[in-house]
Amino acid sequence: MLNQPNLSPVPEENKYVLLDDYEAKYGDIKIVVPGYFTFDGASIPFFGWISTYTPFHPDVMAAAIIHDWLYKNHQVDRKTTDRIFYDRLILNGANKIKSKLMYNAVKFAAGPCWGISEKEKKDMGMLYTLIKNNKDFEEYCFPEDVLADLNIPV
Repeated sequence: MLNQPNLSPVPEENKYVLLDDYEAKYGDIKIVVPGYFTFDGASIPFFGWISTYTPFHPDVMAAAIIHDWLYKNHQVDRKTTDRIFYDRLILNGANKIKSKLMYNAVKFAAGPCWGISEKEKKDMGMLYTLIKNNKDFEEYCFPEDVLADLNIPV
């Protein structure tokens, strides 16, 4: 079982907010999701819940938050990001067959989510404002192109 993120629900947005930084290692890659990051759980369509999990199932939350952060900051390439998601599902005790189904779904269907929308850029700007003075800010691997689009010096 993985160390679990410290989360609080944001019911009006159907999301969770990370209360503290959440760290993960993948080989020699250190991933740090900043506190205040909000995410919508695992992006599993309703019809997939029967064969996998619901978006906020405890077995998938730790993997989903890392996956969502990596889809925003592009610290590693998409293929590696999706692989990290699968490996973290397994490490967190998720069923192997369900994990494989989820991995294949993101591998084949999540391509359009790899970019970052204008709303997500604004959300990243708000997140930046909240955490820019953290002593370990560099470890978050904030996307420089997003910061540049928001006229934030890099």
